[in-house]
Amino acid sequence: MKESNKKPSKPRLNAPQWQIPPGLTSGNFDYIRSTSIASKYDDFLRDNPLAAADGEILDRYLPVAEDHLPQRPIVADFGCGNGRSLLPQLIKGYQGLGIDMSLPMLAGMQDKASQLELDDHLVSVQCNLVEMESLATDCIDFGICMFSTLGMISGRSNRQRFLQHVRRMLKPGGRFIVHAHNAIYQLRHRHGFRWAASATWKAIRGKQEFGDRTATYRSINNMFIHSFRRGELKRDLQQAGFEIKHWHGIEPGQNQATDGLPWGSDFRMVGWIVVCE
Repeated sequence: MKESNKKPSKPRLNAPQWQIPPGLTSGNFDYIRSTSIASKYDDFLRDNPLAAADGEILDRYLPVAEDHLPQRPIVADFGCGNGRSLLPQLIKGYQGLGIDMSLPMLAGMQDKASQLELDDHLVSVQCNLVEMESLATDCIDFGICMFSTLGMISGRSNRQRFLQHVRRMLKPGGRFIVHAHNAIYQLRHRHGFRWAASATWKAIRGKQEFGDRTATYRSINNMFIHSFRRGELKRDLQQAGFEIKHWHGIEPGQNQATDGLPWGSDFRMVGWIVVCE
């Protein structure tokens, strides 16, 4: 039998398909990569009352760090952006750990830290909030997740993974502060009941979770945000192992959070800030 001179073909390797990281939608992925969003972030939020409410709460629960401590307490900002919430904590005497997926945002935060001569007190990490396995257990004294960053994570299972990571990273007795939007407040909008009926029907059919919304936001199409019912947020935090200590409501246009939950707060409040341990 005549031997063939044909060389055997190399086996084909099926390259894995690239996928958007867990917990992100296509719109939110475009958002975190945008240099324009990052460069204009401070100007965009300068007069935003929700941002002011976040700052007021952080000043209340993270007072100026005591000088006699052997080392600075560590504050981790989950979804730190350009350091809007984290850098003021460094000025007050804390060590900062900034975690975000957006390289433009992290670069902006580092630039501002350098200008303030705070480089030695800041560590920034590019990381998906859903995939923080590489970060150590019991490594932080405080965790903050402000301006409804929690709601930018798509899918309840992904949000649970994030909250479980935060709980794991907190030292015993550590404190976690989180800001979330209120889904029921949507009923006050012009087409609120129509939205609620549609959202309920889609949730029943398994098309989305109640509270999911997409919209064009700062020129980014299909930006995703999840707003929470109060009971839903409470269950999510408790299932991750947190004990809720304080619950604060934020009314529309209010730049200072309300203590407790007054009558009718589910319909009055645009969002909440919850303090957990």
